[in-house]
Amino acid sequence: LVRPVPVVDPVHLPSEPSPSPPTVDEASGSSGSASSVEDRDDNDEEEPLIQMVECRICQEEDSVSNLETPCACSGSLK
Repeated sequence: LVRPVPVVDPVHLPSEPSPSPPTVDEASGSSGSASSVEDRDDNDEEEPLIQMVECRICQEEDSVSNLETPCACSGSLK
């Protein structure tokens, strides 16, 4: 089986040059909004990327308070 490939228009590069970077006066005027963005980034770094979850082994005769961590177990369960 052969799937038809859709025809895609070629990507056209812009003919106009990109806008020039902001001058020092423009950058200083928007520094308040930039600092608030940086504060948000700092808060994100303090939060862990992966939440830690504690895995437990539950046996029929055990209560919730007597669960074993897998690393603490040795041998086989009967």
